[in-house]
Amino acid sequence: GLANLGARSYGVAVDQQGLIPEALEETLQHLERAGDLPRVKAIYVCTYHDNPSSLTLAAERRTRLVQIARRYSQHGTIYVIEDAVYRELRYFGSDIPSLLAADPDGSTVIHTNSFSKSFAPGLRVGWGILPTTLVEPFCNQKGNIDFGSPHFTQQVMAAALELGLYDQHLETLRRSYRDKLEAMVSAIEQHFQPLSHVRWLPAEGGLYVWMQVEGVDTGASGPLFRKALDEGVMYVPGIHCYPREGEPARHDMLRLSFGVQPAPRIREGIASLAKAVDEVSHAAVK
Repeated sequence: GLANLGARSYGVAVDQQGLIPEALEETLQHLERAGDLPRVKAIYVCTYHDNPSSLTLAAERRTRLVQIARRYSQHGTIYVIEDAVYRELRYFGSDIPSLLAADPDGSTVIHTNSFSKSFAPGLRVGWGILPTTLVEPFCNQKGNIDFGSPHFTQQVMAAALELGLYDQHLETLRRSYRDKLEAMVSAIEQHFQPLSHVRWLPAEGGLYVWMQVEGVDTGASGPLFRKALDEGVMYVPGIHCYPREGEPARHDMLRLSFGVQPAPRIREGIASLAKAVDEVSHAAVK
């Protein structure tokens, strides 16, 4: 990962509208006071239905994010890497412009996307829109790493796009995921509503529901993870979703995915998870 390249990752606080601009400024100010601002190369943000929380960065925050990056680019450009891989997986509400709209001269935003979520996981084909100054060094570096993307998968995607099959498949995918998201949320509301220490974020797209079980360690070595496995349920402990530095990691979060299982299994899994949470919570009180 990035750590193997000598990079340091800082977490920045978010709320239900995504990354908080004030928190980003505080982080950059902290790094500046520590003399580390020259080392800051990029701000990474998943702008649509992110992993793990399925939050979307609010439209009114997008321009401000780019402005902050530019203001602190005193020792060299701080790029904003926009990961839009979940953009097409919106099931409710309206789409909003990407960060590219907040970067009219194209000097700050690196926009990335992929067909792996919106078409097929096995087709590792993506694309990027970069500042012109980065195109040549990026292509050189990519060539050194992978010697070129597979020609076959690119041809498959090109044919799907030209024949209109991509749009057809995307509509089918959206309907399927929307039904499964609704099944998960409905089951959560049914089984977790009586548990006042459990909270979850509403999702309009993506593949995940982000849940907090206040006062319970959701980590792999904690009691809930083991109990959930006993009930036949697997989740991603939230502790794995935080960088090493910056915003403190929470030990009571978990990520649920509705991407693979059919709706009946999702409802069954949520009921089993609620049972595990209830039992672990009661045991902790005793």
